Amino acid sequence: MIRMILSLRYVVILCVSMLYILGACTTQAKPIVNQLDITTSPDHYRRSVIEQKSNKQDDGFVGVIKIFVEHGVEDVNGSSGTYIAQGTGIVFVKNSKWLVVTAKHMVIPNHKLQSIGLDRNDLSKKVTFTTIRKTGASILIGNLGVEPSTIWFPMEEETDIVVLEVPETMSESIIHPSVALTIDSTQFPDTRGLEGKVVKIWGYPARQAAQLDSASISDTQADYFILNKELEQGYSGGPVLVSIDNMEVIAGMVIRTDHESNQSTVLSWSTAEALLNAVAQNSSAVKKVVVNEIIEYPKDIMFQFAALHTLPFTTTVQSPSWQFWK
Repeated sequence: MIRMILSLRYVVILCVSMLYILGACTTQAKPIVNQLDITTSPDHYRRSVIEQKSNKQDDGFVGVIKIFVEHGVEDVNGSSGTYIAQGTGIVFVKNSKWLVVTAKHMVIPNHKLQSIGLDRNDLSKKVTFTTIRKTGASILIGNLGVEPSTIWFPMEEETDIVVLEVPETMSESIIHPSVALTIDSTQFPDTRGLEGKVVKIWGYPARQAAQLDSASISDTQADYFILNKELEQGYSGGPVLVSIDNMEVIAGMVIRTDHESNQSTVLSWSTAEALLNAVAQNSSAVKKVVVNEIIEYPKDIMFQFAALHTLPFTTTVQSPSWQFWK
């Protein structure tokens, strides 16, 4: 009888233990997640919302997105090399065209380049150039690496702005990784007289996610204004927002920074808006370059907007970040 009671006791203990283990496993098991709810977008859109927005996007501002560009240069003596630029783009829709505004120096290689470093730890290792005769660029937009179909840029060589056109079929891939901001994209302030105003700046200074910085306007001109702060590399092409009547609007786009003066220069948005409108209307007032087309820009220098991995230059610079994006 005693043995039977002990046996039953052991059976009860065993059953309770098994139930406890099963319960613990159940609470620790990973839940089944509907794949349609998964997105890596910083703005946490659900995919269904992304698809709906990409199919029914009205004209206007869409978001801020990162840009990677592989530049290639070649001089008259045959010396050649590539380097990587990372910056920011501002996504707009105009007349159903998906357009990304950014700084021209992000996309068009510097034809006055004198050298490219080959080793960050040894500055003596570099490729030197005399007179550049050929340049090229391959462009990736966003986390998903979308390639634009067309580059549009103004006739004036010194104006540091371009517009990248993205095929409408890739619009979801543009919205997916972009940072959506609540701004009034129909109102653009006259920047003259805004001295002292505190502004917000969005960009990708060598990081995966968009970063927010702030500064004050120290000087204004008709087509640009100055910020009292040196911005990090990667903010080029990023939007500068100012609050007007309790609504944030785009005041301009970052085009350069100056370490010595601790200042940054911003192109007034009126210039960008004029270029966007010209692109939307296919105006002859802007230059147009399609993938793999070779043009003369500037005089006596050939520029090719190349498809990914087709730059006609010898790769002499290795970049871990670029290899990652490949």
